[in-house]
Amino acid sequence: AAGGVVVSRFSKSMDTMLLSPRDSSNTETTNKLTKSFSPGLTGPYELLLEPSKGGSVYEDQFWTEAGWLIGNVSHLFTGDSKQTGKITSVINSYNLQSQQELSPMALPLAQFLDPTIHDASLCASLPAGDKPACQAFASSKNCADLQSLETPLGQPGLADGCQVFQAEAARTMTQDRGALYASLAPADVPGSQPAVEWSKTCRTYLEGDGAKFTAVNAYLSGVTPEVTDAIDGIYSRLPGILGATMGICLVLVGIMTRSVAFAFGSVLLVAWTMVVVFALGVGVYQDGMFGSHAPAQLANTGGIAWIVPALTFTVILGLGLDYDIFLLGRVCEYRCEGYDDRAAFAYGVAKTGPVITSAGIIMAIAFSGLMLSDIPMLNQFSMLQVVAVLLDTFFIRSLATPAVHTPLGGLNWWPRKVPPISKGATALGSVEVAGLQAYPDA
Repeated sequence: AAGGVVVSRFSKSMDTMLLSPRDSSNTETTNKLTKSFSPGLTGPYELLLEPSKGGSVYEDQFWTEAGWLIGNVSHLFTGDSKQTGKITSVINSYNLQSQQELSPMALPLAQFLDPTIHDASLCASLPAGDKPACQAFASSKNCADLQSLETPLGQPGLADGCQVFQAEAARTMTQDRGALYASLAPADVPGSQPAVEWSKTCRTYLEGDGAKFTAVNAYLSGVTPEVTDAIDGIYSRLPGILGATMGICLVLVGIMTRSVAFAFGSVLLVAWTMVVVFALGVGVYQDGMFGSHAPAQLANTGGIAWIVPALTFTVILGLGLDYDIFLLGRVCEYRCEGYDDRAAFAYGVAKTGPVITSAGIIMAIAFSGLMLSDIPMLNQFSMLQVVAVLLDTFFIRSLATPAVHTPLGGLNWWPRKVPPISKGATALGSVEVAGLQAYPDA
C-alpha cells in the first residue's frame, strides 16, 4: 500500500539532459552557454501565425489580432523568463534590449519598410521637400535612404530599425507574405521539465483563449514541443500496451499450467514487483532519499527519465514471468506425481532454487554494469532492473509465490484435473527433517 502511494506521485522527467553523459563536451558547452546567456535562447520556440481566411499578413484585422496574441503570450513569461526571456517578430517584440515590454510595429510603417512592397502612399503626408527621398526609398528599399526621413516621420533611428525589420522579415515571413512566425525564448533550458510545462501552458492558451482571435491561426513548434509530443504519444498508448501484454501473458501462463489461480497469481505478483521497484525509483530519483551526498548514480535527478518506464515495464514483466514459470512448471510436475500442495511447492522451490538464483544473480550483475555509465538515464534503468531481478529471485520465487498459493489448496489447480494425493505427508516429513536436501528428482 505504501508503495502504491509513492508510485501515485510518480512524475516522468522529460529533461533531455538525462539522456546525455554528465561530463560530455556537449553537456559542458550547454552548461557554459546557459550561464552566459538566457538558457531559452539555445532552443527557441516558433509561434506560427497564419491569416485564418488566407490572404496577406498585412490585413488590418490579422495584424492587430496577431499583435494582441503575441502580447498575451508574453504574459505567460514568469520568473526568470520575465527578466531574460525574449520574443522577436515583425509585429512586436518583448524584452527587446532588456526593456521588459512589448515593442509594437505599426502596420503602415511595416508595409512601408517591407522590401517586397513598393508603395509610396505613406509619403503623401510628408512635406514636399521630403517626398523625393521618401519615394526613392519606396522604390529602392535601401534603408540608408531613410536617414533624412527620421525626423519628418517622427521615427528616430528608423534607418537602423529598417535594417532589423527587413532582416527579420526575410527570416520569419514567407515570400508571398502569407504567414509569419514569432520566435519565443523563455528562460528555461530546452527539453527540461520547466520548458515542457511552459510549452503545455502556451498550447493550452492557444487552443483556449487564443482561439478567440478569429483572424489568426496560431501553432507552437520547436524542440521542446516536438519532444513533448513524442513522449505524450508513447505514454498515451503505454497503458493499453502494458495491459494487453499482461493480458496475453495471463492467458499463456494459464494455458501452460492449466490453472486460473497460477495465471492470476503470476501476473499480480509481477505487478506488485513493478509497484515496489518504481516506488523505490521515485524515492531515489524524485525525492532524493539518499540526500545531497549520494553518488551521482543515485542522486536526485528531479524524476525518472521518461524513457525508463517504457523500457523497464516489459523487461520486468518478462523476467518476472520467466522465473515464475520455471517454478510453477516444476510445482505442477510434483503435484501430478501425487505430492500434496505443500510438498509440491516445497520441492518446486528447492529444485528450481539453484537455477533461478544463479540466473538472477547473473542478470543482476549484467544490469549493474550500467551503473558505471555517465548517462543518468542508464543509471536509472540499471538500478530499477537490478532491484526487480533481486526481488524476483529472492522474494517472489522463494517466499511470495508459495505463500500466496499454498493456502489456496485445491483451488490452485482448477480447472486442471490432478491425481489423488499419495506422497504428501511422508515426503514432506523427509524434506523437513533433511532440511530440503533430499528432494526427489522429477
